[in-house]
Amino acid sequence: MIYLLLLSIFFIVGLFTIGGGYAMIPLMIDKLTKYNLCTKEELLNFIAISESTPGTFAINVATFAGYKNGGVFGGIVATLGLVLPSLIIIILIAKIFNNLTKSTKAQNILKGIRPVVIGLIGSVIIDLIYSNIYIDNSFNYRFLLIGLVCTIIKIIFKKVHPIVLVLIGAVLGIILY
Repeated sequence: MIYLLLLSIFFIVGLFTIGGGYAMIPLMIDKLTKYNLCTKEELLNFIAISESTPGTFAINVATFAGYKNGGVFGGIVATLGLVLPSLIIIILIAKIFNNLTKSTKAQNILKGIRPVVIGLIGSVIIDLIYSNIYIDNSFNYRFLLIGLVCTIIKIIFKKVHPIVLVLIGAVLGIILY
């Protein structure tokens, strides 16, 4: 039963979110907390770990959440559920790609989707910042300081590698916490 639930949840997440991993976060949080499979705090931890581990961000979150609820097979099922809609859609698009690129309706649909994706990603960023700055109704200055340092480094050194920022954040986290 848990495997079918994991498959259906992550299939829905994979099917109805456009824009990559960050756009999937609100729906993942909604579905996984609704069925008591994960708390919001656990998901934030999965997100943090997924950002610092190799692989695709959303797939890592799905794997962690699936593993938490169903062991190794749960991780496999959740990952499969997340990937399957994209695989099916990509195969269908590949078959009709030439016609799709010539269609003005398809181009207009894509132009309409772009701002929605930006809005979804923006809402995730705001939610992540808020839920990490205010922990237990107290202001978490350490989180804000680490975020500001990494943001300033990224602004100054435009082409800084993300791994460098993760390492800087890890070192600052060890020092400040």
